[in-house]
Amino acid sequence: MILICVIFAPTTHAQEFAKRIISYDLKSGQFDTLDAAQMITDKSYDSTPNMWTVSKREIVDLPDNIFSDYSSLVPSTLFSKPQVAAGKFDIQSYPVSTAVKLFNTTNGGQGDLCSGVMISDRHVLSSAHCIFQAYTTNVNIPDVEARIFYDTSIEESRTYSSKVNKIYFIEGWNISFGEDLAIYELEENIGVISGWMSIGYNDDDSFFDNRHMHKLAYPSFNTPFNDFPYNGDTLYYSHGNINFINDNFLGVKKHLSGVGGESGSPIFDHQKGEDCVAYGVLTWLGNYSHSRINKERYYAFVDVLDKNQVSTAVSDEFDDLSVQLFPNPATSELHLKFKDKPASGTIARIYDVQGRLVHDMEITDKHVLIDVNGFPIGTLFLHVSHNNRIVLTRPFIKY
Repeated sequence: MILICVIFAPTTHAQEFAKRIISYDLKSGQFDTLDAAQMITDKSYDSTPNMWTVSKREIVDLPDNIFSDYSSLVPSTLFSKPQVAAGKFDIQSYPVSTAVKLFNTTNGGQGDLCSGVMISDRHVLSSAHCIFQAYTTNVNIPDVEARIFYDTSIEESRTYSSKVNKIYFIEGWNISFGEDLAIYELEENIGVISGWMSIGYNDDDSFFDNRHMHKLAYPSFNTPFNDFPYNGDTLYYSHGNINFINDNFLGVKKHLSGVGGESGSPIFDHQKGEDCVAYGVLTWLGNYSHSRINKERYYAFVDVLDKNQVSTAVSDEFDDLSVQLFPNPATSELHLKFKDKPASGTIARIYDVQGRLVHDMEITDKHVLIDVNGFPIGTLFLHVSHNNRIVLTRPFIKY
């Protein structure tokens, strides 16, 4: 008798890593290479958490199909022409509140640059070519500012802005391969005020085929095909079904290319109003192409967000920061009672529902009394900040 012994070796799965990310520090002018992020290969889709703040409780009712705008379609498509966002929505309500206007602030100026979207409390998703010469790491724009709630319908004093500290982009990025994506890291966590969208991927192309998607952008330059005179000071909304789908791009066949200023604007999906996921950003190729966030790019960018501690706290020093507001509603005075005395330089600011500053003061003790007699009646919002970063927000009512 012949015995045959078969030994089964344990199956091993090779680890897979995303392409490396390069960071560029706008202050120092230095580049750095991040370690490649490991991917979860057995997941076919995923997305990061999104967030809208208590001060932005209202959620915009976005259209769930294109048929309501059938009379204003881009010819030969099922995608609408851009519409003035303020004419349809409250711009300070989620997710419209997450739209970002990027400015070129080199040499003290304020030139139109690109569009983007908040994807954490202090990170913006946009395009790499807004800053770098195409296909290279040559820096064209060395000084950038991000602003939320920017629109001609809103007073500038009611907008919030922050300088861009760093930019993260894909090593060897190539527009033709759908790699025209970048994360812009901000000095201040203005996303605490606006809320932010998720970023996500889905390996299944059929998920996107004729899927109804949305866009928010700041077009800045005119073409012969414009219905409106674009000048960069107005937020526009468009939506419709996408049908140009491949490994690297999401777009709309026969759609005219986007105009200057729209670059970096997200194409996003939404479910039940609040679950908004950006799947790509507008680049400069035809078919209204958006550089697609695929699995590799997703895990590379999530690694950036994880390493930069996406949260509403500035540091461990503020992780346990809490405050009691009383009485609420308040009529003549408001007490702020902190668990511990906040760090030196901590500032309390109070805003009305339109984002106008009502009161500001430095907090020098753990129990603070504020005279609210002259404050407007209605809902107000307390923002506590340190070193120009918001670390806590609370609403209250003034009677």
